[in-house]
Amino acid sequence: MKARPCDFVRLQRSVGMLKLLIVACLLVLPGPARAELRVNAGYSESADLFSLMDNVSLWSPKGFNDPEYREYWEATFGWSENDQAWADRYREYRERTYSDPGQAEKDPATASDGLFAKRSSVSDSTDPLAAHFINADSVEAALSDLDALGDARDAEMLAGFYAHFEEHWRRLLAESAGFTARAEALQAELSGETVQAYLARVTDFYRVEIDRDFNAYFVWWPPIDRTGADIAGRTFFIRSHPVRHAEEGGWADIAMHEVIHYISAHQAPAQKQALTARFMETCPAQIDTGFYQILEEPLAVAFGNAAFAAFARGEPLAPEDNWYWMPTPAIMGRLLWDDVELIYPTDATIEDGIVDRAASYCARLLQISGWMRPIDSLD
Repeated sequence: MKARPCDFVRLQRSVGMLKLLIVACLLVLPGPARAELRVNAGYSESADLFSLMDNVSLWSPKGFNDPEYREYWEATFGWSENDQAWADRYREYRERTYSDPGQAEKDPATASDGLFAKRSSVSDSTDPLAAHFINADSVEAALSDLDALGDARDAEMLAGFYAHFEEHWRRLLAESAGFTARAEALQAELSGETVQAYLARVTDFYRVEIDRDFNAYFVWWPPIDRTGADIAGRTFFIRSHPVRHAEEGGWADIAMHEVIHYISAHQAPAQKQALTARFMETCPAQIDTGFYQILEEPLAVAFGNAAFAAFARGEPLAPEDNWYWMPTPAIMGRLLWDDVELIYPTDATIEDGIVDRAASYCARLLQISGWMRPIDSLD
């Protein structure tokens, strides 16, 4: 049946209203979710076990292990020839399966990551054993699923390694129950709208998108006069004794400093290489402590320590505070903070001049150090 003219008009109006309704619905529907980095604090017994026994084994001659673990273990439990035999088996496995090719690159001018944190160092594939224990729901789950690491003989060796030392590591991990309250307190410091806004701002600054969790886990550390911390993949290990160091604070700032390195590592290789070339054109520097100290660490001090304190916690760092434990990043970080404080409220990125400013500061410091001589050398 043919539509009459008036019916056709009604039909056109109906189609028009339908289009308007569709447009209105599209406007109110949520758009694509923004990639979001979430920082969490907690305690994982399986991650704690990995950290403890990896360090007790002293498998790595490259500084990956803290010898204080073995020293405390020997003083508490002793160390037999059989203990060493199991540690040797473990060392052979770790040397064969741990692989971070980025660590072999010593020249920032040719390195794939330039002057910045290496992407390989925050990858689970670099350290499959660490990833296995970190991602496990419990110690029992980690130990019962060692076959998932891919080789039956390796799984058998690892099961024997952990079983051999089990009586002692269970005694030490029992002390870690005290970490629960500390993790909850740190989680409160790392949560909230200001912290999430800060993380969004920093990922935008570095021009990266990361949609995953970065976890800060407390792990057992001997009851000695110092504490420690380091990253394994996307996990930050806070090394402190659950009783001896229970009153120590400041972990939120330290954790966020490491988050900056994690974010920085995710920059595109081309961006890293271009920024490195720009920096080295003005300041072709290399120092004994490594090239991370002249750009990567100062940016982490300015953004991970100073900007987090000022913009997320609302408690700016005082000039007299110790901003970092090494002099070069501490000085460079303080110099860069004036620039970061200005650009933070804007939409500026790492490509918009901050690297050039850092290179200028670096060149001036080199110039000053070249002029300085010991007083007794002056005539």
